[in-house]
Amino acid sequence: MSDIRRARTLFIGIPLAVLMASGPNRHLTAQAPAGNAPTGAAVLVTLGADGVWLGTRFTATPEARTVAGYKDALLRAHEDDTVISRGFTGKTLRAIRNEWTQHIEEHPEELSKFPEQMGKAVAANALHLGGDEKTPVDPNKECYPSGQGVGAIDTLIPAGDLVRQIVDVAEHALARAARTVVR
Repeated sequence: MSDIRRARTLFIGIPLAVLMASGPNRHLTAQAPAGNAPTGAAVLVTLGADGVWLGTRFTATPEARTVAGYKDALLRAHEDDTVISRGFTGKTLRAIRNEWTQHIEEHPEELSKFPEQMGKAVAANALHLGGDEKTPVDPNKECYPSGQGVGAIDTLIPAGDLVRQIVDVAEHALARAARTVVR
């Protein structure tokens, strides 16, 4: 079970994006790898996606409101440091692996359904939705949601700069792709 939960989906996602985007009246929003948001977004748009979903990369910006340690955890994480767990909310959530996710993986009988599991995680000091840098958290238990591309994030980039990078890379990728079209 653990191996499947840690599986990478990029090479499954790209052909699926092409297939879905190729049909008439299809609209596709795809998830770009977090750490390499500009390139990932450009690839998916070039393949026909109408848009991309970028979460983790925008969490790793100076402007993002997060609990203490979240941004540092993203910067330290490698691509295999995430796990899909129901331990925080009772619903599946990809997060940075820690003692809490490990405990839940080893003791699935302790899981409850949503929203009861969410209450358990809050009571166990493992979930602080809406908290900020002043919220006291235990980094060994805290829920730090993260996408699979987190390993490519190595610095905090202001959100405006990130958006400009994404647009610039996407424009260049689309222009290159247009030059390769045979008419």
